[in-house]
This record gives sequence, structure tokens and C-alpha cells, in this order.
Amino acid sequence: MQARIVQAPHANIRQRRFRRRPLPTIHVELFAGRTVDQKRALAQALTEATVRTLGGSAEAVDVIFTDVHKHDWASGGQLWIDKAAAAAAPKP
Repeated sequence: MQARIVQAPHANIRQRRFRRRPLPTIHVELFAGRTVDQKRALAQALTEATVRTLGGSAEAVDVIFTDVHKHDWASGGQLWIDKAAAAAAPKP
């Protein structure tokens, strides 16, 4: 497998524009199934909180959402899809 780094066309502009006060890129990993409206609202809330806490402008805050399926996420050595199945199973 090969990997290469490609610089986004706007990267140089962002670096010059925000050189003194760069704001973060926020990565949000969540289970797949959230709606676009939910992600939109979360992006807005995270952006507002970041600007309020760190200063700067909203345009400088990036939020990246990554949807993860429950069969691709494990906690405590157990896949979440298995946890969900165990919780849904009838109790004797």
C-alpha cells in the first residue's frame, strides 16, 4: 500500500492568514446513523465553544466527522455490535 500527502489548495492561504493564531481541527468519531442536521448542529456548537474559549474566528475552526460502524469499533476487547446484540437478547 502506498500513501502520499497532498496539500489542499487552500492550505498555504490558511497558514498565512492564521499564522499567529491557528485554531484547531476537531475530529469527531461517532457511530454511523446520525443525521446531517445532527452533525450540522454539533459542528455549530463545537465551533461556537471553540471560538468562545480560544478566541479567533469561526471560519478558522474545522470539524471533521468520521462515521464508524459498530462492527469497526471495540471497547474493552468487545465489538460494539456484539454489545448491542447482548443488550437486545431476552433475559431469562
